Amino acid sequence: MSRSGRAERPGGTFFLEVTPLGWRLMGGYGLGFLLLSGLSWWENQQQNSAGEMAELFGSTNASGALPFWQWLVLHPPQAPAALHPESAGFHFWQLLSAPFVYPPGSFGLLAVAFIGFGFFAAGVERFMGWRRFLVFWLVSSVGASLGGFLFGPLLQPSGIHFGCGPAVLATVVVYCMMTPEASVSVFMVLPVKLKWIAVGVGAWVLIKALAMTQPLGAGAAAGGYQVGGVIAGYLWFRYGEDIFERRRRRRRAGTLLEMVLKDVDVDKAEERNEPTFH
Repeated sequence: MSRSGRAERPGGTFFLEVTPLGWRLMGGYGLGFLLLSGLSWWENQQQNSAGEMAELFGSTNASGALPFWQWLVLHPPQAPAALHPESAGFHFWQLLSAPFVYPPGSFGLLAVAFIGFGFFAAGVERFMGWRRFLVFWLVSSVGASLGGFLFGPLLQPSGIHFGCGPAVLATVVVYCMMTPEASVSVFMVLPVKLKWIAVGVGAWVLIKALAMTQPLGAGAAAGGYQVGGVIAGYLWFRYGEDIFERRRRRRRAGTLLEMVLKDVDVDKAEERNEPTFH
């Protein structure tokens, strides 16, 4: 049984499955992508119209406002302005908004994230329960933002970070660590234990982060961002579940103590009201 006592651990097989919570999460990301794409198109139209009017009347006050999505993705702090002059700069709300944003032009990254989510998230959700899986997803997402915040200026000084890629990678690692000794056939030939797949994913993320020390464009979501998400998700899987378990045990112990004390009070009241025979 799972730690939540609700479902069995997933086996060493990969198959496409999406739970109701998974559909809601993917729908939210997809809707956000469509809204930002539509808003970006509208902003471009407004800027083009302003530029045409400025050119017609000889004005130099054409609007050069940044796209709205620039204020939502995560920009590493202390990034040299010369490397990213069109950046909106770092703002603290980006730590919460960036993991849930896919700006225009990032449909490929969104599709890859959806594929990984569809293969691995359902098994992890069944193991944890939907509430705890949702907490795990949020912890991985915020951990990714903190990783980009702390290590972005060193690993990727001019890059921006966004999307649920780190949370999906954390889900893959957790899925593999639930049944680490189970084996799968890679390319239908080579049997590999899931624990080595988890190690491979972690090593790939780390090597990718260390290699990306050069300025990258708007499509980059690597560096400390992915490392932070994978580490946060794994640590929550190993130790965060114990927090829920300890709280549940404390609540249960408190309830039992209240029941015992009530029984004692009832017994004392009965003793006081008991008639005395001479």
